[in-house]
Amino acid sequence: MNGQETEMSKEMKKKVNVGAKVEMIAPFISLAATAIIAIRTYFQGFALG
Repeated sequence: MNGQETEMSKEMKKKVNVGAKVEMIAPFISLAATAIIAIRTYFQGFALG
């Protein structure tokens, strides 16, 4: 029983670590997405104009 509990807690810790990393990266991802959309819009306008 104890062996299973430690395995489960290890998995939980992994998930928590991944969640923390995602939270750290998320602002950069949204920033990059915004930049990509802005650049794409700019180039579409450039191509049309």
